[in-house]
Formats: sequence, structure tokens, C-alpha cells
Amino acid sequence: MPRTRGRTNPPSNSIQGIRNSPPVQPASGQKKHWWDEWQSAEQHHRFPPYASHLDPFDRFLEAAKDFQRANKIHNLPYLQSIWDNVGIIFPNSLRGFRNFLGLTALAAEDRDEDRAVRFFDEPERSIQLFLSSYMRDQGMMSDRKLVATPHLVRFFLRFLIRHKTLSAATTQGLNNAFSIIDLAAEELLRIPKISDGLPDEFAKASENYWGRKDECFVLYDLDKNWSAGNSKPKRRTADRTVRVRDEPDTKDAGGWGSAGWGSVASGWGSAVWEPTGDWPEDIVSMAESSTKNTPLSLPLPPSMFKILGPTALPLTHAPGVVEYSMRRIKSLVPPSKTLPQLDPSRAWVLAPEAVENELEARMYRVVMTPWMDWDANPAVARPRIIPSTVGAVVKPRKPSTPGAHDMFNDDITLLVGPEAMEALKIGMGLCGTWVQLARLKDTAVKKRGNGSDTTKGERYWYLQELVAILPSYWII
Repeated sequence: MPRTRGRTNPPSNSIQGIRNSPPVQPASGQKKHWWDEWQSAEQHHRFPPYASHLDPFDRFLEAAKDFQRANKIHNLPYLQSIWDNVGIIFPNSLRGFRNFLGLTALAAEDRDEDRAVRFFDEPERSIQLFLSSYMRDQGMMSDRKLVATPHLVRFFLRFLIRHKTLSAATTQGLNNAFSIIDLAAEELLRIPKISDGLPDEFAKASENYWGRKDECFVLYDLDKNWSAGNSKPKRRTADRTVRVRDEPDTKDAGGWGSAGWGSVASGWGSAVWEPTGDWPEDIVSMAESSTKNTPLSLPLPPSMFKILGPTALPLTHAPGVVEYSMRRIKSLVPPSKTLPQLDPSRAWVLAPEAVENELEARMYRVVMTPWMDWDANPAVARPRIIPSTVGAVVKPRKPSTPGAHDMFNDDITLLVGPEAMEALKIGMGLCGTWVQLARLKDTAVKKRGNGSDTTKGERYWYLQELVAILPSYWII
């Protein structure tokens, strides 16, 4: 439908109700970001108000065309790609708008119209959906798109509000959506940093010593960066009936200097670098000459000693419960500044609580709580216990053992280093394989500061593999 415009006074530069986030000024000498340039120019984009007799959807599409033209989106290919996913460059059909809502193809146009009306009724939820599960489903997870998408959506909403495109009720919903956009601008930027920082050095050192604990649970072609369709990963799992071992496997645990700690058995440093086979002599001599001048430098494997110094951790603890699940960050705890006093009568004993106290003094702790409804497919969202688990776990519809781990309700405490901690934020979700550090001798210990009451003590965990990262505002 062609658009008619009324030639009323153009909107004022000062519009009440629009949240204007100040632009982030680049450092001196740095090139300005496109959103800094848009911030300076957006108040100069003047379009006559859209005719009130037009259908809201037609006004919306006309505003989308004006917004694209005013900002020259086509000049930045990756920005054009985001705009295509927003899907509002199809003025002659509802296909683009349906994409914007994060919907699959629908058979009838009347259903499309119903969905469009739903956006006008619930714009805040539609934008929240777009900036969470829709972005994942469309694979919009390159670093550039993670940074640019919230900015682009923010500018477009401000354009709609400034030109009074939609009804007062819808405009209020658009204003409410800015809080979601602000969260997205912060948390989407953290996703690559979290992906780079986890698993951290402590987790890698633990895996290097004890080995991998998910041999019966394999993930295929899955990018841990939340994005490329990882809502429905392909998995191979063991049979539903799993025998859980009650005692640690000492063959896996080993002792100091065993395989996995850089010993001969691990192959570290045991190979002799020399030419073999029928290589021409001149090539061999060239290689020998090159190696004489350039010393060979190989990265050292992750080491507990580098992180904790001399520690008895491998003598007091071993992998226990192994869980695959999505968990939400509940709290972030810095290292303890003071250590509790231990029982002097047990000073000669290799006490696991002393080792745990040392961990608390050196490591950051991330308390993680179960996140059960993060995916629409129950088979994907449901947590699982990996068959290599050692120890008691709560089983559905069966009496629970006292102290057994309940993957549906229990929090876990993850140990990480300072670099990994900096990228984390309360409320965000991490999906992966969590490994418990269980005590070899699970004896009762005195509850700290409470007389003779006893408790089994807290168990700490490390993250063996990170599969997905979700922002705190995630919906499906």
C-alpha cells in the first residue's frame, strides 16, 4: 500500500521517553565506530510523520525503509547481514517481519498477521526473543555481530519512537525494551571472552592429571560459542541403566608423577627429534642446521604446581560426580582472606579440609544453580549424570541416599582463576561437563564455627568442557 504523509511539524530533537545512551568515545587517534557516527547524526534524520490512517504494519515497514536509507546500512556488509536477519527490508510481504519475530515459516497469511499483531502488543518480549534464542538459531554469533546487533536494534527503536510510528502502547513497550538491549550490549560482548577463558588453567591441569571423564558422552560439531545451532546438539550416550562406582578408580587417579603429569607414559619429552626415512641428504642437513640455530620450544602442559604450588590435592581428592547440564551463575566469590583453624590433633593427618581451605584461599568460586527450562526440547535441556561418575547421585522416583548429589536442585561451586572470573557475570548461563572433586575418604568434619555438629563438607568442581553460553535475559 502506498504511503501518504502529513506535512506536520517535524519531531523535536528532544523527545521525552527515549533513552539516549551516551556514545562510547574512542581513544584519541582511534577510528570512530559506526555507532558513534550514528549517534552524532541520528538527530539530523528528519522524516515527516507517517499518516495516521495507515495500518500500523504499513507504517512500520515504511519506517524501516527510511531507517535503512538514512543510515546507509548497505555500506557495511556485516551490518547489512544483521539487518537482513532483522528481516524488515521486505516491504511487500510478511516474510521479513516473521523473521524479526524469530518464527518459522507459517502456512497461512492470517497466522502471519496474528504474529505481527502480537509484536505490536508485546514488543518488549519480541525484542528479548530476537536478542537471545533467535540470534542463536540464526548463527549470528561472530564477534562483530555480537557487538553490533544491540546497537543496531537500539538505533532502530529510537527511530520508531522519535517519528511516532506506532501507537502509544506499543511505544511504551519499545521504551521498556531498552533495558533488555542494555543487558545484551554488555552480556553478548562477554560471550567470546568467556569462551576463550573456560575451561581455565585449573580445569585443564585437572584433566591433564585425572584424564577426561566424559568418554561415554560425546558432542559432535558443536561450537561452544552459544551460537551455531547448539540448542539441539547430537549426542551419543550410554545405556540408561548406568552402574555408578562407589569408590574412585585408583588406576585413573594415579599418584604423583604418574601418566598425565608430564611423565614418560604421557609421551611428554620422550620423543627423539631426528630425520627418518629416505629424505634427501641436503634436506636433512638443512633441517639440522636450522634446529641448531633455533632452539625448539614447546608449550608446557597445564600444571597444578604452577597454579597451587606444592599441594596434596591429588592425594586427598579425585573426580567424583560428573554431570552434563546448563547452569546459571548464582554468585561470584573471591578468594578467602583468612583460613579457618584446623584441629591440632589432626595436624599429622593429610586432611582434605586443609586442602579445600587452601583452594578457597587461592581460587575464585562460582556458585552455579540448575537452569532447567533453557531449551524447548526436554531431551536437550535435561541434565545428565555421566557414566564415569563416582559416588552417590539422586535418581528420579527412587529413595535418595543422604548426601547424594541432586543435579535437578543442588548448587555446585566451580573453582576458576582470576582471568576466567573477570569475564563472568551473575545470571548468565554455562552449559558443559562439570566434574566434582570428591574426597578420597569422605569422613565427617566439624562444621566451621558450630561446635560438634558435623557435615560432609562442601565439594568443589571444575569445568571440563564448555558447550554453550547464554545471556541472563534468555528466553525461548
